[in-house]
Amino acid sequence: MADRGCDLPCAAVQILAQRTTQAVRAAKDQGFDTLALAQQVLLDDEDLRAVEDEITQWREARAAHTAVLDNPELQQASEHPPAGLDTATAARAAADDQHAEAATAASTTHTRNQDLTAPASDLEAAIQCLQPLEQAYSTARHLAELVTGNSPSVRVRMHLEAYVLAARLEEVVTAANTRLHIMSEGRYTLSHSDHQAARPGLGLQITDSLTGRPRKTDTLSGGESFFASLS
Repeated sequence: MADRGCDLPCAAVQILAQRTTQAVRAAKDQGFDTLALAQQVLLDDEDLRAVEDEITQWREARAAHTAVLDNPELQQASEHPPAGLDTATAARAAADDQHAEAATAASTTHTRNQDLTAPASDLEAAIQCLQPLEQAYSTARHLAELVTGNSPSVRVRMHLEAYVLAARLEEVVTAANTRLHIMSEGRYTLSHSDHQAARPGLGLQITDSLTGRPRKTDTLSGGESFFASLS
């Protein structure tokens, strides 16, 4: 019985010695000269959890980066030769210069547009004010052309005064033919003419029933002129 009781402590001592030796060896493998120095740097539970959380975050970040690197498009791009940094830098500088020039041109154009907007608005307002005057002028000009006989819409270019006289002359000719028909025994007939005169609308012509053709009054003989004048 005494011998068996001694075996248990001896075994425990041996195990302790083995574990201590293993711990000393592990401490030296990690760069510690003694086991005591290794025990001094042991972390408490809170610090250990912080380290474990940091390791977990590192693993998650590593997994995310690995997933990005496993992208087929990135793998295909990695097979191409690297881009020329100097060429890309020069192209970027040229693009920046072009952008600056375009921005300056756009700003200048905007300023000019603002400078022209106000005069354009003033011009539009002036045009609107002048439209009634233009209409009134057009009406007055048309009336003036009608009065002076210069309107392109009239058949005979005749002054208003001549037009009034021509209308009166037609009445005179109608009355004169009554007498002329009797005096010439129906041979001659006076008629009004818009062309047979120096002033349009004041011309006269006479028709001889023997010929049936009208002719100018200045071709009449002395007796014929007398009959016409007397009529």
